[in-house]
Amino acid sequence: MNGLRFLLGDTANPDKIVSKWNMLEEKATYLVNNLFGIEINNDIKSIVLEINKKFHKEKELNIDNYKKTEENELIIDFGAIEQDRELSHLICLSIAAGLPGQLFEIAAEHSGEIIRESENIDKITFIGNSAAGAIAQYAYVSTGTGPGKQCVTLNSVGIKRFTEFNGNEFFGYPLAFDYFLSDLFRIDNNMRYLLVELEKYGVLEDGNISYRFRKDYGKKIDRERILFVLVNILMSKSDAEKEEIQELVENLFDPLIVERKMLFIDRYRDYIVKRDKDTIINYVMSDNIPALMYGHIGGTYIVDKDMNKYNPGLTDEVLGKIERLDQDKLELLTESNSEIFQPFILRKEKGNGDRTVNRFGQTPEINQMTNNLSLDYLSALIKDIIRDLHNKDNNILKCLFKSSRLDHGSEFIEIIKDRLRHSMLLQGKIPGSDDIYKSSYFKENPGLLTEQDKVYSLAGPAVRQLERMSDHDIRKLFKWELTGEGIFLIICGKEESEDENSGKQDDSIIEYHGSDSKQKFDNSEERLKLECNEPSRNRIYGSSRQGRYIEELDNEYLLKDEDAYQFNNSQGAGFEILSENTSPERKIKIDGRDISIEY
Repeated sequence: MNGLRFLLGDTANPDKIVSKWNMLEEKATYLVNNLFGIEINNDIKSIVLEINKKFHKEKELNIDNYKKTEENELIIDFGAIEQDRELSHLICLSIAAGLPGQLFEIAAEHSGEIIRESENIDKITFIGNSAAGAIAQYAYVSTGTGPGKQCVTLNSVGIKRFTEFNGNEFFGYPLAFDYFLSDLFRIDNNMRYLLVELEKYGVLEDGNISYRFRKDYGKKIDRERILFVLVNILMSKSDAEKEEIQELVENLFDPLIVERKMLFIDRYRDYIVKRDKDTIINYVMSDNIPALMYGHIGGTYIVDKDMNKYNPGLTDEVLGKIERLDQDKLELLTESNSEIFQPFILRKEKGNGDRTVNRFGQTPEINQMTNNLSLDYLSALIKDIIRDLHNKDNNILKCLFKSSRLDHGSEFIEIIKDRLRHSMLLQGKIPGSDDIYKSSYFKENPGLLTEQDKVYSLAGPAVRQLERMSDHDIRKLFKWELTGEGIFLIICGKEESEDENSGKQDDSIIEYHGSDSKQKFDNSEERLKLECNEPSRNRIYGSSRQGRYIEELDNEYLLKDEDAYQFNNSQGAGFEILSENTSPERKIKIDGRDISIEY
């Protein structure tokens, strides 16, 4: 069986995609095992036995909770689930088949107890990442939505499959998965047949259990009436005696699964009616497979794609990345770490640059998720790249300084973008090509880029942001300082504290996520000194020669079109602007201002 079909989840037109991407079968099988813990190449009977064993193991669910005193906010954190691979497999299997298993009920009950035991709380927030995010959403809806409550998830697995019945929920886990897999792989249509028949008999109405087949004010199912219908449906497809079918149905029927899903759908629809859509907030990355497979409830935003609208399923872009990556690197597309979202959070006013918006497309408030990486993160990223290149090439600073003087830093930024494109190439995020690199530096020095280079998880969004950034914001990422002690490239320079009387600098050091926990980098200030030749009267005029001044080589200060010399006031006290080599016939400008007459 083709594992890609299983992996596609709620992707539109799965048959067409399986046909187009059939070369991914082996890698898809590997990914299914990684995400669901099953060998999809086995026959359905073997797979169902394997799944059934997982569902009958004893499971312990650890839920953390703590209080944020300043906001008087209770946080219910399902993060511990992320560390338990078996629990993650169970959660993903439950979602795939549309069966809210016992784990989900335990999470809802524990969350309810935590809320009841917490007094005088103004706000309650459920949080979770990846599979834990799915549990967080379920618990949030099940405990009742409303004012003061919200659920925020990162790269969560979507649980939209829990919001309507599919037809496979009535006969317990083994047969439910048998029906699901047989339908998925086009072996038979038993699941769809059962769904249609249950709708004909009125058991299912608008995707949920009809109130005619409920009791106890709609909180319980009418077991006997539903059993009667199920027996009649199976009799129409079987030659077995009625007594045999009755016994079979009574043994297989699992009212707990049916009631659990029924009540969740009820509460989810209450959530929709109350227009609480903005209280379930799912932030996802555009290439995280678990977050993309299934439809989401609530508002879902693709953070690294300018907060674009989310459509469930795997895109050609993601499938292309699967194709390009070696199998041992496929986990780059399945792992999820909350740290990868941190640089998108606004920590200070205008800290993420111009054109920064939140999920509503509005100017963000402090601590809100945005569409832009922070300038602090970009500066730290540039520092890490330059340090690495400086270790490989002693002349890199000279190249950067020269280009910065000639083109206001365009080549500098192009070098950074090229290094990030190289990182994307190593992660399979872009296809290789001859024209991938745009800077003259890497065109002349391709050997500086190797397969052993560090990769950056956020290389893609960083490149896209650098391409749309204003010059005003780019100038904040690094600066050159020319002093009597030499020329320095300063990256992650610390700003003065907001308290003008403190006389202190903002020296908080933040670590950022690279590609894994071993490859972090920080925003500590870096001052890289440009190694220069010994000073001479000619150097300041753009010539490295120690001999006489040659006007033709003065591409640094001489503006021939304006018949003037141009200097910068940051070049330091004592910097010589008039000498025997300076023509008195020409104007002299400092920062564009003509000072000839004043002088």
